[in-house]
Amino acid sequence: MRRGAEPSPEETQRRAALSSKSFRNRITGKGDLFVKGPDLPEEVKELPDVGKERTEIAKKKLEREEGLSKKELRKSKKAREKAERKASRGSGRFSKRTNSKLAGSVSDISDGKEEEEDEGETMVTQLEPEPEPIAEMDILRTARISKTAVAMDLIYKYPEVKLTPYGSGWAMDSFALIHNAIKAEIRDLFEIGNVMQRRKLLLTMEHIEVFYEWWADFKEFTLEALSIEEDVFYTWVASKDYLRGAFKKTERMRVNGATRNLVTNISDYRDKFLPYLPVGERLDGLLVQFNEFKTLLEHYDAIAASLPAYIETLFKQKERDATVKELVAEFRRRDGYNRNLVLLVRWMPDRNMRRWALSHLKPKDLIHFKGWRRVIQEEHCRLALSFENIVMGPAEEDMGAPVIGAAMAINEEMREHINKNRVSVRSLPNAGVSS
Repeated sequence: MRRGAEPSPEETQRRAALSSKSFRNRITGKGDLFVKGPDLPEEVKELPDVGKERTEIAKKKLEREEGLSKKELRKSKKAREKAERKASRGSGRFSKRTNSKLAGSVSDISDGKEEEEDEGETMVTQLEPEPEPIAEMDILRTARISKTAVAMDLIYKYPEVKLTPYGSGWAMDSFALIHNAIKAEIRDLFEIGNVMQRRKLLLTMEHIEVFYEWWADFKEFTLEALSIEEDVFYTWVASKDYLRGAFKKTERMRVNGATRNLVTNISDYRDKFLPYLPVGERLDGLLVQFNEFKTLLEHYDAIAASLPAYIETLFKQKERDATVKELVAEFRRRDGYNRNLVLLVRWMPDRNMRRWALSHLKPKDLIHFKGWRRVIQEEHCRLALSFENIVMGPAEEDMGAPVIGAAMAINEEMREHINKNRVSVRSLPNAGVSS
């Protein structure tokens, strides 16, 4: 037959017969090689090569573990629990585990039944206990805890505010009136800052709003007091000689300018707090700015150390009295004079305050001064003392009722708004278009 020609039907059958498996087996006599052997295990556990003796021990241990039935496994867990209870009883920390994943469904196991278990079951107590699975924690809905337990350390240490002595000398009293009024406001600001640090995890946007309502009075009074002091008091002090040292004009402008910028920055920081972010994420940027009032406090202390001797040398007490009356009159001409007059003397004891009001206020203002003071005390001055109570909430909510999240709770209204307005990525325009 020629090469490349198509074979005949007889030739095709002959080739098929020669290529069959049975034909090859008959020729070679190796038919038994194709007999199917026993099924091998899918996975064969390999033992580490640690020597013949250790290998035999590991092999026996593996066979023993594989040969344990379900009943023996349950008994081994009971024996392991028995050993743990005995160990805890010996150390004085007995605790009965019930419905634990490590111990199975075990509850109310009596001591008599434990003693009847076979000694052979204690052999498996040497097995290492299985680690307990870690439960998933909802970061915004953690366990209920008391609000009093949520207290953090103070990171920012604010300086101690000491009032300028008042009543010891007429020269000191001439500027101590305004200085102590501003110092009293800064002292309350530091107290509020300390509360914010301690109760950082409990703060919400409502508390930030309360603070900035109080801050509005602080800002207006401080800026007005600095302006009146410069326009009235230092104009009088500089009328007889050139001022030097801590109270010279360039130094005063430097400190007053820094204070005005600081007040403006704290006011502008209000926009940094967003309703969909925890307050604690932006709080540090606010608290660190409070510490910058230290520059103004140090400036006032330097003035108190050197300015009284200068005033006593060049001026008389009658001139000082006329200047203080001009200060009060200037406060009356400015906006918010009723609030500013109360804050000007809020740091005085009640007796001194009444005496000052009788000698410096007009009869019309004197009639309304008591009502002004009551309103300002309630709405502004007492906030520093009650701010922590506002953050903590009513007393009945402190018995474990509130839920405190590890990431600081977001405003409930904003959380509901976020849940209602969730948008799938697939529904966004051009979501499936690749650039």
